[in-house]
Amino acid sequence: MGVAWLLPVAVQAQVAPVRIESAVPDVAAGTVTIAGSGFGTRPFVTLDLVPLNVQLALDQRVLAVAPLGMMPSGSYLLTITRGTAAGDTASIEIRLGPPAAAQSAAAAASPAASAAVPASSALPAPGDAAARVGDRTITLADVDREWQRTDPAGYLAVSRQLYDARRRQLSEMVNNELLGREASSRGMTVEALLAEELPKRTIALPDNALTTLYQSMGDRTRGASIEQLRPALREWLARKIEPDLAKMTYLEELTKVSTRADVLLASPKVTVEQHADDPVLGPSTAPVELVLFGDFQNQTYARHVATLPRVRELFGARVKVVFKHFPANDPASIAAAEAAACACRGTRAAAIRTLQRASPACSPDGTVRIAGGRVLPGAPPAMTVPPTIG
Repeated sequence: MGVAWLLPVAVQAQVAPVRIESAVPDVAAGTVTIAGSGFGTRPFVTLDLVPLNVQLALDQRVLAVAPLGMMPSGSYLLTITRGTAAGDTASIEIRLGPPAAAQSAAAAASPAASAAVPASSALPAPGDAAARVGDRTITLADVDREWQRTDPAGYLAVSRQLYDARRRQLSEMVNNELLGREASSRGMTVEALLAEELPKRTIALPDNALTTLYQSMGDRTRGASIEQLRPALREWLARKIEPDLAKMTYLEELTKVSTRADVLLASPKVTVEQHADDPVLGPSTAPVELVLFGDFQNQTYARHVATLPRVRELFGARVKVVFKHFPANDPASIAAAEAAACACRGTRAAAIRTLQRASPACSPDGTVRIAGGRVLPGAPPAMTVPPTIG
């Protein structure tokens, strides 16, 4: 990706390291201008790990294309790489939208306006009137009950979005309160506290974390190989993930030795109907029940279900796992689900006929191909089943 990669080791050792002095986003033009030194003539540029097209590449200036107008306000990590040697990668934070300091200053300059926004935007209470028809008052709770009855999936999705937003904000408030109390007790700022405590708890993540991060990107890699993205992935782990993990560790310590913090916000709950023929692992008395909806032809499901053996190993009889078929609307997925149901009931011949009739992912011996392997239809890959039917 960079000419330095082709140079002998002795020559690379004499090359000055990559250095970024500034990165200026131009939302209107959809470009980022990067100034510095040691970029080489073919730098590899990423923004929050997503590879960018490079319009101009000079040793001291790079112009990269990015869909800035479609990106929300916030901070992004820009990384530029010219090779694999030490010093061949550098990163810088860039911000889209108004600076955080400016937003804080605006809020401080107009406290009355800031206070008025939450009050005017407060959500109505369940008992508030939503409509009146004659002598009947329809409350918001009535609306929610009817909504839940007629569109349970939509109701749950919106409820979950609201809960997730509240939970994120609540976590930030709790964390800030914990850090503020500790910093105050030690006569220092929160920034100084974190600068002193986080390096003690920062642990470099292994290479398998880098591989997992790359796999989680999916199409966002834009066709770049893991070797091309490796320096950017390592920078992301070092500047984003590892400090966050260190901060989480420190906050957990504070709740144990300094100030107790209990999160009381209740999450939305839904009752899942179960049937006697649902595949189950674990005792009925387990305090935790995990219900999985899966499609045997779905790679994402295959990756998730591969973690179940570890869950069972860690929690044993404390977890009960229930599986429910959720095939996509295509012949292969439906056939695999039908065959699995037949296999669960012990009807080997029906299972094999179903697979051979409609599923290109299945072979004559009645096994299903999923995530590069062969598994018995009748239960998720991680569930305990014999290697053959019968």
